[in-house]
Amino acid sequence: MAKSNSRCELVTVRIPNMFVSFLADPPRVNPNYGRVKAESEAWISDFCSFDKKMSKIISKCDFSYFIAIAAPEAAPEEYRTLCDWGNWVFPYDDMFDNGDLRDKPQAAAMVLDSLMCPMNKPQIWQQTTEAAREERLPIIKVHDTVWERVQKGSPEGVQKRFAKAMADYCAGALMQVEDLSAHNAVSPEEMLKRRQLSAGVSPLFPLVEYAHRLRIPDHVFEHPAIQEVEQLGIDFVVITNDILSYAKEEGESVPHNLVAVARMRGLGAQEAFDYIGNMLDSRYERWKKATNAVPDWGEDVNGHVAKYIRGIADVVRANLNWSFKSERYLGPNGATVRQTGYLQVMRYPDFLRSRYSLYWEVYELVLSVFQDLKKRWLATWAWGG
Repeated sequence: MAKSNSRCELVTVRIPNMFVSFLADPPRVNPNYGRVKAESEAWISDFCSFDKKMSKIISKCDFSYFIAIAAPEAAPEEYRTLCDWGNWVFPYDDMFDNGDLRDKPQAAAMVLDSLMCPMNKPQIWQQTTEAAREERLPIIKVHDTVWERVQKGSPEGVQKRFAKAMADYCAGALMQVEDLSAHNAVSPEEMLKRRQLSAGVSPLFPLVEYAHRLRIPDHVFEHPAIQEVEQLGIDFVVITNDILSYAKEEGESVPHNLVAVARMRGLGAQEAFDYIGNMLDSRYERWKKATNAVPDWGEDVNGHVAKYIRGIADVVRANLNWSFKSERYLGPNGATVRQTGYLQVMRYPDFLRSRYSLYWEVYELVLSVFQDLKKRWLATWAWGG
């Protein structure tokens, strides 16, 4: 019998148009982008003793471009801090996505707790000896320097919001590892709730506060309209990210992706992209209503709040534009995918086959039998003719 090659088959899907609503506006880019990008990438590669391969990955990832759009008005010093955080977050996050910690909850918890110690256990951190601090992983010590700079350059409220956002990110990353370890099955809506934490979007909002030197009273962040804007900002980034990163992540058998989850719930490739695209579309009107519902806090506060909301919009805009320009998700094909709106994905990715391994064995057996019978029938027909 002929062996089926269905496991390698690709299909073409159309992705939703995401340059709509407030995202139709072209991005502003920080004028310090080129110089600071080179400085930040060289610094983290040297600090962590990355090899040439890893240094090249960071350069191609080009998160400094993301930050250049997210914080277009940041001064060089603050812009550099955000670039260092961005160049840190991807190699750190990859440990939990597709690295050594992806299915090891206990080891992951120890690494995450080590990262958070300076932020959520300041008394213990102050008592930690220099020798003990030096023993920490280099990638964690990178973040220590970012936290020190945020502490020096921002008021207490910004520091607290950043620390809480980082704690949420760590909790989400650990939940992701636990889900993979336990083979937990969730719906796209449930996965979105998990990804709202593990995607690491929310720390960018207080970082933009820091970078643009905003001074917003703490009570403003308790207002439902501001909380809705923040939530929608996270959702826009997560949903867009999972649409554009899906092709890369299916090749790595990464199941914690909204499109992957939709496919594991029984949807075909195009149906899954359409379903997640509808999740995105449903949020544009909510964004408009939320921004229109922001109250009047007085002229001084209003100006800073407007810049904060613009900052959240710029984070969303940064993620969208960067995803096509960077080679992290689409390789060298970003411009083509953006122009055509089409993307090639696997018809039967590994995460589907592992989830329904018995189904695929039966399917391929039946397909092989059918192909064998078809050949015999054609041979008989030709002979009879």
